[in-house]
Amino acid sequence: MDPITKWTSKQVVDWIRGLDNSLQQYVPYFERDKIDGEHLLKISHQDLLELGVTRIGHQELVLEAVDLLCALNYGVETDNLKTLVGRMRAASNNLHNSASERRKNPSYEGKKSHKPPNDFLTAVVELIGAAKSLLAWLDSLRRIPEGLRCKMKHLY
Repeated sequence: MDPITKWTSKQVVDWIRGLDNSLQQYVPYFERDKIDGEHLLKISHQDLLELGVTRIGHQELVLEAVDLLCALNYGVETDNLKTLVGRMRAASNNLHNSASERRKNPSYEGKKSHKPPNDFLTAVVELIGAAKSLLAWLDSLRRIPEGLRCKMKHLY
């Protein structure tokens, strides 16, 4: 199998076709924009929105599948606690800043809003994604045999 970073736009489209049926409507968008493997691995909520994937649930499905590709391509072992906590902290700060900006907006004035702005929703989803990555990494530690875990502790 080719490294995902070397995938052509056709290989990316073939991969999209293998995802959930609800995502098949977006195949033409990926074809149109000629998304290659390098771009796919770095795709964000904003990229998906610009691509035409407007439903948050569909964005999440694509991004979860991309997360699995990233793990396959880069290997979960390249992540460490420090980078994952750093990502979590950055996502948390981003959400905090987004919420603060929303409150500072003169049109907000404490009113209830039925539809939060996209940047706020994006910040929430990014925080959830960072938390999921951190939890997946922590969960992977449970699968390491106890003897090996003890030896690893001595390395730190």
